[in-house]
Amino acid sequence: FLFACSSRALSPLLFVGQMIALCSLLGSAAYLPSTPSGLSPGVWQVRSGRRAAAVRGALVDATAVGGAGGRLEQGVAEAFAMALVEAWKGDDAGLGRMLLPETRVETPIWSCASARDYLDDLAGACRFFTNAGRTPPALAVLSTGVVRPGVAKVQWSLGVEWPSAWRSRVNLLAESELLLESGGGGGGGPRVRAIKETWHEAPLDVFGRQVTPRLRDLVSLWNSPTAEHVPMWTERTTDDYRVLRVPPMVAVQAEWVETQTLLLAEQAPLPPEFAFTGEVKRSEWYSCVAPSLLERGRLSQQLPGNMRQVAQRRRWVLPLPAAFACLPAAELPSPDGGSGGTRPEGVTSQSVQYVRRPSMRLAARSIRGLPSNKAVLSAARELAAAAERDGLTVVRQEGQPVVVQMCYDAKIGWNKRAQVSMAVWLSMPPLLQDNQVGVLLDVPCTPVPLPMIDAGGASGSDGS
Repeated sequence: FLFACSSRALSPLLFVGQMIALCSLLGSAAYLPSTPSGLSPGVWQVRSGRRAAAVRGALVDATAVGGAGGRLEQGVAEAFAMALVEAWKGDDAGLGRMLLPETRVETPIWSCASARDYLDDLAGACRFFTNAGRTPPALAVLSTGVVRPGVAKVQWSLGVEWPSAWRSRVNLLAESELLLESGGGGGGGPRVRAIKETWHEAPLDVFGRQVTPRLRDLVSLWNSPTAEHVPMWTERTTDDYRVLRVPPMVAVQAEWVETQTLLLAEQAPLPPEFAFTGEVKRSEWYSCVAPSLLERGRLSQQLPGNMRQVAQRRRWVLPLPAAFACLPAAELPSPDGGSGGTRPEGVTSQSVQYVRRPSMRLAARSIRGLPSNKAVLSAARELAAAAERDGLTVVRQEGQPVVVQMCYDAKIGWNKRAQVSMAVWLSMPPLLQDNQVGVLLDVPCTPVPLPMIDAGGASGSDGS
């Protein structure tokens, strides 16, 4: 099978062709004004009309400047976010109305001296990626806010499918800083005079890591497509850990509270049965996301007789693919896959629902070999001690750090109806296994349930 992959997907002519296409697009203004996954994951995609009004309030950044000036910049940021989403769907009229004719745009890969150049380049990139794969580009707005008077910001993610035999996904996390000019162009409201775009990674790093095939993608092509990766960025690196920033996301969050022997039982980093709502079919088209995210936090439960017992909340976080993270809540299917049989002994409650998860800051490092309980918890204790020694604040519950496990050897697959349908955990040689362990920093992560509008999309829970 590996030989077949090498002879087909990696034949010299095809590989050279891919590299020529990549280099030519990187050097062309028509390429990519921005890019990621999705967020994986993105969080809120703004739709026109009533949908835009329904989600506008969710886009406000908590750091927005107060007062009339802050509200003005915030309004421009929200309007720009909605217009950018529509532009990536092929309608740039709204975006054009927000720009001055002489608006300058700076991105990591090209510059534009006028609004017309920017709109043309954006339209060219949209056409290219719409025609390049089976899934159109999906842009999602993560947050909007105010940097200072006269300057607004929009954080967003973009997921695209790169044309390749292995269906590579390119996922970019980016931020647009908007310099405003009050009343520019005919006495209306403020318009955008300049745009400065920054990415979470350098362009060559983004495409070198995401376009070129990874070994785990090639060896799993027979049973699952290439995964899009949740874009994370490294704030700084020390000898003992990296400080990672995980972006906001919309996710299916399945969780249970476990006690007794389950606290230290070996469990694969894969979601439970009640999180699956779809099935695997050979003729189906799937979108996969990696890594598999698992959050573990200690808590205390009340028992009869004024006694208490130690418990653990285990959360499986399944970030939606970029194509589905952009959908309004009313268009998402129910996340509840049913009980799937008897509840494991020691589980006191369980639930599954769509949530908006805020950004997380982690102190993280890689571990080699299988992600056993001993390896994960030992790494978490060492990370917490090292981070606190450096003056960082580690979030603790019942005296123990909140652990976030990231398994890149696992991926979650969604069918075209946005249902969780598969979970694949690849068997890799020990030296090639890719597992990371992190401890939560600064503040607890408090997910916000996504309101389901129609009765068929109600979140599933056992009521506990």
